[in-house]
Amino acid sequence: MMVVLDYGERRHIKIEVYSCKDEFFEIKEASYALIKQQETIPEDEGTCNIYNHVMDIVLEPKCRGEYKLLVTYNIADEILIEKAKVVVI
Repeated sequence: MMVVLDYGERRHIKIEVYSCKDEFFEIKEASYALIKQQETIPEDEGTCNIYNHVMDIVLEPKCRGEYKLLVTYNIADEILIEKAKVVVI
């Protein structure tokens, strides 16, 4: 997944999770970290808003360039991570 933002934008990024087996599940908690490429310390991090199977993150990157968005979430006894590339032009 890749998201392109114009510098200065504040946008909602939504990630939907679904079961391939059509089984019931609940996202217990979710958090995110926005990390500029070639760096290790997040520029922004926080908790996601969860609406059923959709995790909603509000991003407002501070600089132009490329970022990694890491979304960590819990379903049952599992910890899962989704990654996305964010480009700010």
